[in-house]
Amino acid sequence: MSAGTTYAGAAPAGADPVGAYSDPAILVQSSNAALWDVATKTVLVDDTTGLVKRIHWVDQAVALSLGVQIGAIASQPTLGHTLRQIKRSSGQKLEAEVRDAVRLALKTLLDNGDIVVTDIVTTVPVRSQIVVAVSYINLRIPNVKLPDNLVVAF
Repeated sequence: MSAGTTYAGAAPAGADPVGAYSDPAILVQSSNAALWDVATKTVLVDDTTGLVKRIHWVDQAVALSLGVQIGAIASQPTLGHTLRQIKRSSGQKLEAEVRDAVRLALKTLLDNGDIVVTDIVTTVPVRSQIVVAVSYINLRIPNVKLPDNLVVAF
């Protein structure tokens, strides 16, 4: 078995357990990413296991694309949204500008066939805030056709 197959200290040094280690919490799944919380700017850890929380990489890409302003991550200057650049307007003009900004933020995922956006709802609960709810389907998860929802307030 390779290094990293068991927890450190779970077996004597140099031990090679027979058969596959079956703890699903540590099996590597290439479709998962560490869950990065855009609000706190930290990787989230499960309080019970101490392991990093996991999320499908497409869902994480959607969260990052809509959760950070474009240019905020120096190593990925084109990642993010332009929602904060929208002038405060109302009605159909605001909805069209938000729809365009969301589609621009998700352009790579849309072009690659990773997601399909099913709905974009814009509300203005208070005068200085706009809330955008984006519903999308992650097309990289087999047999899942229910939309995921992400709400962004700015």
